[in-house]
Amino acid sequence: MVDYATQDGPSWSTIKTTTIISALQGGAFLMLFEIWRRRPNNRKIYETRISSRPKRSQPYTRDWMWAAISLSDEETLRCVGLDTFMFLRFLRMGFYITGIASVFSMCMLVPVYATGKEPSTESTGYNMITMANLLEGSSRMWGTIVFWYLFVIIVLYFFWMEWQVYLPLRREFLMKGDIDTSQEYRYTLLIEDIPEVQRSSVLLHSYFNRLFPGQIVVADLYLNTEKLEEVIEERETFLIKYEKEYAKKGGDPNVPNTQIKLGKHFLCCGGEKIDSLEYYQSEINRLNEEAEMEYEKIVEFGKELSSFEELKISSYGAIPDSLNWVNQGVQDMVGGAMDLLHIHKSENNSNPEFREKWRKTVSSTGFVTFKCLSVKQAAAQCKLSNMPYTFSTQPAPEPNDMIWSNVTRPLGAIRLMTKFSNAFWIIAMLFWAIPVTFTQAIANLEGIRQSLPWLYIPNQEDYLYGVISGYLPVLTLLILMTLLPMAIEYSATKVIRFKSKSEVDNYIFLWHFGFEIANLWLVLIGGSIFNQLSSMINEPTNTLEYIASAVPGASQFFLNIIINNTLAGLPFELSLMYSVIFNGIYRRIKKEKFLSQREIEEMSQPEPLALGETYPPIIFVMLISFVYAGIVPIILPFAALYFALSYLVYKHQVLHVYGQDAEGGAAYFPQLYNFLIACLYTAEVIMNIYLGIKLGKKQASLAFFAIVFTYMVDRYIRKNYASSTSTLSLEAAREADIQDGYLETSPEVNTNQVFKTKGGTCIGMNNDLEYTQPVLRRGKWETEPMPYREEDNDDKTA
Repeated sequence: MVDYATQDGPSWSTIKTTTIISALQGGAFLMLFEIWRRRPNNRKIYETRISSRPKRSQPYTRDWMWAAISLSDEETLRCVGLDTFMFLRFLRMGFYITGIASVFSMCMLVPVYATGKEPSTESTGYNMITMANLLEGSSRMWGTIVFWYLFVIIVLYFFWMEWQVYLPLRREFLMKGDIDTSQEYRYTLLIEDIPEVQRSSVLLHSYFNRLFPGQIVVADLYLNTEKLEEVIEERETFLIKYEKEYAKKGGDPNVPNTQIKLGKHFLCCGGEKIDSLEYYQSEINRLNEEAEMEYEKIVEFGKELSSFEELKISSYGAIPDSLNWVNQGVQDMVGGAMDLLHIHKSENNSNPEFREKWRKTVSSTGFVTFKCLSVKQAAAQCKLSNMPYTFSTQPAPEPNDMIWSNVTRPLGAIRLMTKFSNAFWIIAMLFWAIPVTFTQAIANLEGIRQSLPWLYIPNQEDYLYGVISGYLPVLTLLILMTLLPMAIEYSATKVIRFKSKSEVDNYIFLWHFGFEIANLWLVLIGGSIFNQLSSMINEPTNTLEYIASAVPGASQFFLNIIINNTLAGLPFELSLMYSVIFNGIYRRIKKEKFLSQREIEEMSQPEPLALGETYPPIIFVMLISFVYAGIVPIILPFAALYFALSYLVYKHQVLHVYGQDAEGGAAYFPQLYNFLIACLYTAEVIMNIYLGIKLGKKQASLAFFAIVFTYMVDRYIRKNYASSTSTLSLEAAREADIQDGYLETSPEVNTNQVFKTKGGTCIGMNNDLEYTQPVLRRGKWETEPMPYREEDNDDKTA
């Protein structure tokens, strides 16, 4: 970052250099985008949604920008779903806020600041049109306070309007779901902290059936199936190897089969050569047998557990008809469950193997699917048991959203590891100053010149000086912020082990944005106080002046980020350069005729838009816009351009390229609002302090009332809007039941096939249930390699 103590304030030349470099890069990316997207070979990259979601995609058009602008909100929502739709509305809201504020700032603030006549050296460069150019105690700050009230009202108005749009859409989603969402998703709860004495599908069903008589479609307990999962994962590896090897023969029958060596060998010596296809097929057969054996073990355990439990369930008796049936029934169930635990303990003496197997196999997590939405909502919103820390309920994630390898993770372990991980990321944020300070040191060329006089540093008039001090720090910080979400994702999936992708995405969202906030304060504090430390020590009475000059001075770094993201980052996103280059290299190395059917299908599947990674940098731009709206108004037009182009680019991408794996109904929106309102509070506090530093005591007092007004609006929104978005009201759920009927009438769930315990089918292994663990859906197993091409399989079927 530029040393504000040794340079004449923010420089227009540095901004110009960043703009030119970013524009040249962006122009190259746009040109490549227009060329590449018209090539037929690249249609699978730029139009991936058409092949996988033809009914929810838009046709290819050369005038992509007009197509994105002209598409109505209703059609956009139908195509992309509520998660992505609210993301697009957020971008458009950002444009409206910064665009309208830009007009007011150019008409009100820029003329006022430009004629402020501050004689200090800090008021040079584009500081001439910032608040730094006003004299201390200047009456011109009344113009600032008028603008600030208008700005706060504009921001809160658009926040309010987004809630007005979101609430009915969220309610409709909770009532009807998405058009591609399984019906079971709407009627299913995920049950956590199931007591040990209730850990079986039959007991779980009996428990909920007693609480909600006749309203349960299926209750299922998830099982620990690590061994079976390992076998199936290994089998999938050999299936892929077989398909790739067979694709070579399919592409060219004259290609000889690959030979591989088995047995002990050193370097190239020793070992027995064997045909690779024969070996892969033999391994597939072996693993099929192992999988069947592991599956049968679980089935046998299910038979034994089911027959044992049915005997105990019959001792519960009928549900009392009196009004006290709930209290009496709970006592009976707890007593019966304690009897079961007692029998388990006594059984442990005669059959310790079963007891050990029971402890290792059952988990504390399950799911319950109800017949009607109103009963599901009642179960989700009420306290089920008097036993503490038991039967925690939440709406089940969409089946495609589940991370099945983590589904049996105890909720207590997740909470504990979340605390440890949060502590780790807090510590990491404290040490984040090291890499961020390094990025600022790259730009502090005058400080480097003084510390290392032997090192060549270009003159300030040189073009290279502007490149190093303006563009290189921005690029370095952007690279760091690109790598950060990968580390956060690892901690969420492998350390904490969240059970759904949306939870992982929200965790990335939270901490990624936390580091963006850290960047703001490190650049402001580290980039100003650290660079001016010697001057502050020599003249401690002028400390506030140093801070005051640093706030607008740091805007150059942030403005460079916005310019680079707008002119280079968005065209790069549009070009999909990495995908095109990788695809081109891959196809040169391996032609399509040598690709397996699985590879072709995987390449044609759209990638999801990672909202947890995409949102924070954009919110950071909004934070910068809020903080500097009244101090450095020149930032607002650049921010408006950024949000406008972001809306166009991402709208095109989500309509043609990206496709979400699951739809969550924008459940993240309240968290997004929390971040946005925090940005506004931050900006208001900084404005209040800065007015005080400039000795605008009356103006600072009035600015404080803007914080009070914001708090009142924020409190009203949280009380009346935010609290009603997590679950559906019973009134709305009942209305949905009247409109749609009960789940038992749905052809997707065959309730007659759910409970076949006497026949030997273990609950939790039904192939027709979306929430059954995939490894236990025996009929859905992939036991043989895919054919070379789909038509080959069609010929065999015919």
